Amino acid sequence: MIVDFNLHCLPGMDFHHGLESAHVLINNLKLCKIKYGIITPTFDHTIDTVPEFIRRRNAAVRSIAQSGVKLLSAANLPVADGISDVEDLAKLTVNNTDLVYLSLQDKLDEEVFDRELHGIMHRHKLIPVFSDMDHFIHSYTDKQLYKIFNVPYACFQFNISSLSDKAVLKQVRELISGGKYVLFGTGIRDYSTQNINYNIPVKQFEKWFGKEFFAYYMLKCEHLVR
Repeated sequence: MIVDFNLHCLPGMDFHHGLESAHVLINNLKLCKIKYGIITPTFDHTIDTVPEFIRRRNAAVRSIAQSGVKLLSAANLPVADGISDVEDLAKLTVNNTDLVYLSLQDKLDEEVFDRELHGIMHRHKLIPVFSDMDHFIHSYTDKQLYKIFNVPYACFQFNISSLSDKAVLKQVRELISGGKYVLFGTGIRDYSTQNINYNIPVKQFEKWFGKEFFAYYMLKCEHLVR
């Protein structure tokens, strides 16, 4: 089973996608033999309410529901001042589990990070999935990365194509060898088929981690999409 763990494809909610480009993107996923995708449109707590966000998300999902890829609902929550004060954050989790996608900021305010993460994990009792971690490998200090990577029970999501960066690959290997959950997005966000290597999800994993480990790894992730 191959899952895109950070899928941006919803018409009217993700990047520039309209209905046509969303269907083309979904077709690209099928060419990669991906059967499940976790949709992660961004929830802006300064302008969105949870019920209205869910209404828009569900309407967008229905517009592409017969696509051949099973879409599992989630949301991307930027770790920003006040996000943990939003009621009903549990309604924005992955497929009604206790996992919630969190995105970091380009400049990490450690006081805000500590306060909001504490509220999300302890007041709301949710487990963070830190998304797009490959964006921060080169911009955060080792001390900041150490703090993030040692959040209890957290999962860490990377773009699979970023594994061509030796620093990212090294970090991913260390996380996996340390028993952390590491999840991947395909990096397919555009409706263009240029620069897409359809073999990356399987063959590159086998190259980097070995066939046996790859099979074991994907089995470990199955519980997220049941």
